[in-house]
Amino acid sequence: FVFWVVLEPLLCMTYFLALINIGFHGFIEYDADGKHIDMVNSTAIVDGEDDMFGEDDHMTHHYNTTVYFKDLPAHQKSKQAEFAKYKASVFQKLSIVELSIFMLLGLWDKVADHYVDYTGKLSREEIMEMLRVRA
Repeated sequence: FVFWVVLEPLLCMTYFLALINIGFHGFIEYDADGKHIDMVNSTAIVDGEDDMFGEDDHMTHHYNTTVYFKDLPAHQKSKQAEFAKYKASVFQKLSIVELSIFMLLGLWDKVADHYVDYTGKLSREEIMEMLRVRA
């Protein structure tokens, strides 16, 4: 009884939370001064398949905590210049679980297919290499 009521849910949720945290915080990059780049270190997913209250925009969750979920589209639009400047970790049309699994398995081609290139200048191969290095 204790196993099924306490231990099994604890173990399952621990693994699940660890898995999705890989997707939310799996990329890292530093600027010239050695400070981490916010736009890279937290992930945002736009047009996600399971985003009900803005949970797919983990970047805003950490760095713009007062933005209400209904205001996220306008907020994301206001950040597009910064997204382009830093080549932000923004993806589209996938779930955080899919992103995490693709990263764990090293499927950079699949991750690159969902990457949003706000610069419009990166090739698929450049995106794959950038994401691999940041991970």
